[in-house]
Formats: sequence, C-alpha cells, structure tokens
Amino acid sequence: MRKISILALALSLAVGTMAVAHESDPPGTQYFMFQFDDESVPTADGDPSDWSFVPPFYRITAEKWNTANRASTGGDFDPSEADLATFAPSAVYGWNDNLNRAYVLIEVDDDYHEINRTDAIYIWDDDGLEVRWSASHISKDEYGGYGTVGLDGTAITFQGFAFPPGIEESWWVGFPNFDWNLPGASPYLDVGWSYTGTRLGEGASTYRYEISTEIPFTIAETYEDTEFLDLEEGEIIHANLNMGDADGEFPDNASSTWVFWTTNVDAGNNPEQDFIFAEMDDNVDQTAVEAASWGQIKAGLAK
Repeated sequence: MRKISILALALSLAVGTMAVAHESDPPGTQYFMFQFDDESVPTADGDPSDWSFVPPFYRITAEKWNTANRASTGGDFDPSEADLATFAPSAVYGWNDNLNRAYVLIEVDDDYHEINRTDAIYIWDDDGLEVRWSASHISKDEYGGYGTVGLDGTAITFQGFAFPPGIEESWWVGFPNFDWNLPGASPYLDVGWSYTGTRLGEGASTYRYEISTEIPFTIAETYEDTEFLDLEEGEIIHANLNMGDADGEFPDNASSTWVFWTTNVDAGNNPEQDFIFAEMDDNVDQTAVEAASWGQIKAGLAK
C-alpha cells in the first residue's frame, strides 16, 4: 500500500488553509470533513455516540439531499413529493491525518424499511446505500471510468454496500470488486450498522451506517499495489452518497414507490460535490463522547 498526495501532482490546492481557491462544481456546494484527533476516531460499528461532539455545521441534513428521481410501477411522480416524515437521511464526514482514513456516518429515519434485492448487487431495488469517492475534484465531465484497474484519481471508487438484512449477510463493493476491498478483508475498509425500531417492513425505524476507509487513488489487484490518497488539510476531493427509499415491495407491487436520494445538488449518482479536509476545530472538545444505552442496542443488532 502506497500513499500519493494530490499536492504532489500539482492539482491546484491551498496548503493548510480553509481558504481554498477553487470554484465548486456545482457552485456553492462545498462540504467539510471534520478532523478527528488520534484518540477520538470513530469505530465503524454502527454506534453513533463517538460522533456526538461533531458540530451540526458538518452534518448534511435531509433538506440538503436531492430527491433526484421518483419511480412507481403505477406511474411517474414529481421528486419533490418526497416526504421527510417518511424518509429522512442525514450524514456527516470525518477524517484523521495520522491514520490517513476517512469516516462517514449515515443515519436515516424510515417508516418502511425494505430489502427486496434478489442479489447483493441490486442495491437500487430497495433501501440500498452507495458511498462514492473520486480522489480528485476535477470537473465531472473529466471523470474516468468506474474504478478501472490502473486509473489515476479521476477514477470513481464505488463502494456499494449491500447492508443486511438481504441475501444472507453479503457485501458488494463495486468497480472493481477484488477480494481485498471487501469489508474486513484488508485494512482498507471497515463498515458497521445498527438499527432501532422495526427491522424490516412497515413501521418506524432508524438505521445507522458507519464507514471507515482509505481513499484509493490508483486501483490494483492487491492491497499492497494500490495507491491511496494522502489526506491533508485543505485538500478537496469529490464524494457523494446515494440512498434508495423503497416502499411497498418495489418493484413487484403495482402501488409501490422508489425515491432516489443523493447528496449531489445535481441529479446523478457519480460523486460531484466538493469535500474539504477541514483543519482541527479547536472549539470542539473531542473527549465529550456521550454515554448512552447503545451497548444494549449493539449487543443484538450491530454487525
């Protein structure tokens, strides 16, 4: 495993400052990744308590997500019909300098949690989650293919997690799919999940997903030969999340619906939003982790 710096490749970034001279694509849509100190990095176990001190400024709340598409076996609908009372996702990104890792917490309130996929890859048939990274922040028109072996930072690294419950308890990580880039198969990627409420079907639930990952720059058939981005304050990458909200046994039921949610401001599932590796926030006490009853919840639910 090797690390490569965007700065070393002369991609116009400002060093060690948040005053980054870059026009976001689309304009005005920059998000910041909270910097964890070494003693406070979150564990990817589905327990959000180790994010409790992260200020709301860093959170991408539901109203900032784009409902880019709504489908129904009974006809087309305006995506604006999506109701936050029935599905409300939020997310927060973080990173750590010394460990060279990025972290994501996704939480979603859902009144009907559905896993209807017939194969782990079909995460777009139900309440699936996609986590996507592009190591550079070039225009989306300049992106390379989906994680083709040997591509540089213009490639899109597509982590499509088929979270349980589903086909057994399988994972699918796409574009490309090697043995080493599955969760837990190498130091590259760890994931965790938990829920409260109704696990599957109609009934209120809150699902929580956590990701801890290195960010690939070039992709090889082995972990040792893959180059990973060297994360540094002030650098910018492109990233995004996509989620589906399926209700009513989509697509088999004539009255079912499916809404595509994305953190992209524009419609589309490729990573298009600027994410900035934030400097250490001196106003935050990172020792202030809330004590909670999560141990009881995690004992039977978190993976």
